[in-house]
Parts: sequence; C-alpha cells; structure tokens
Amino acid sequence: SNATLSDGDAISEWKDLSGNGNNVSQSIAGEQPIVNGNNLVFDGSNDSMAMPDASVLGFNNIEEYTFFIVHKPHTVHDGALLAKFQRGYTGNYLLRIKSNSTVLTGRNVSPWAFDSISNYTLNESMISGMEFDGSTLSQYFNGMFEGSKTYGSHGTTTAPFTIGSAWKGGGELYPFDGEILEILIFDKALTDDERAKVNYYLSTKWGLTDKVDSDMD
Repeated sequence: SNATLSDGDAISEWKDLSGNGNNVSQSIAGEQPIVNGNNLVFDGSNDSMAMPDASVLGFNNIEEYTFFIVHKPHTVHDGALLAKFQRGYTGNYLLRIKSNSTVLTGRNVSPWAFDSISNYTLNESMISGMEFDGSTLSQYFNGMFEGSKTYGSHGTTTAPFTIGSAWKGGGELYPFDGEILEILIFDKALTDDERAKVNYYLSTKWGLTDKVDSDMD
C-alpha cells in the first residue's frame, strides 16, 4: 500500500499484492522511482526496480506466461517496461516501448522480437500485453491483438526480473521515462474470455474504457 507515502516520495519496494511475495525493490536512493498518486514515476535515466532472486518469474524453456502492464510514457524513447533480459548474455523476455512510438515484444531466441502495429501516445495511459502459449508469442495493445510469432525453447538466465529498465550486467538498459500503474502476471496463456475480463478490470479501474477493447470485438 502507498497509504503512508506522499506524491514525490521515493519508493524502495513495490509489494506484490497477489500473496506470492514477488516484490520488486531498489536499494540505491538515487535510482528509486517516485510516487505520483498510485503510480510509479521512472526518470528515464537510472530508475529501476528488480527482484533479486533470478529463479523467480523465469518462465524457462517453453513455459507459458501472460503479462499485462498499465503504463504512461512521458517521452518517445527506447524504454523497458518489464524484462528478464540481459544484453550480451542471456534473457527470457522483454517488453519495451521504442523510439519509433511502437511497443516491442521479444524472447531471447530467434526470431527475437517484433513491434506493435499501433503507436503509443505520450502522457496517455495504456495497457500492453504479452502472452506465450508454449510456441507462439502474442502482443496486445489496449486489448487489441497486434501480432504474433512462433518461438522455440530457450534456457535459463541469471538476469533478475526488472521493471522500468532491462539489465546490462550491473546497470540499467533501456531506462523507462514514464509511469507504471499496475502489472498483472499469469503463469499460463489466457483464453480469449479470460483476457477480455482482465482488460475490462484494468480499463475500468484506470479510466480507460473508451480506449480499451475488453469484449474482443
């Protein structure tokens, strides 16, 4: 809960409210995001949060997963929203915005990554989705299907799970300039009906019902 924090306060830990204890943290004061209401604001320079245990949220080999993240970019740039990825070494997955105003979804195995069809809008909240069903990685943009590619298995990585940046062996890669409102993680690929319900929940909670397709039409 952010009940004891005021706008502009730096935050050292963002708690996982699912009960699984997958909290992310940042011990370095100068690299902590700040609070703006219920949002985390990342400065696009060196702010990030990470989960120290590299074995958590690995989704190795062909394990299924689904991610939803509500975010608000402040500038057009290359910024990682969430990742378990280490450039020059190994990684499992990466979701980031790009300097061409698209959203990139990727796995650390050929064909690597692909961009969204739609463009993000500065200072507007949106929902990005990434889903892997054991063979196909799909991307969603405000509830709309944006594309998919077929991927094989990959191994494990020592990179931590991070938000607000990826990792480059001791520092930030693709630091995100913007706000992260909420992240939902599922250890399976969702059905169309389940995905629609999640999009409805998020769009209603964050005032995005006029932008988000939550009924698959």
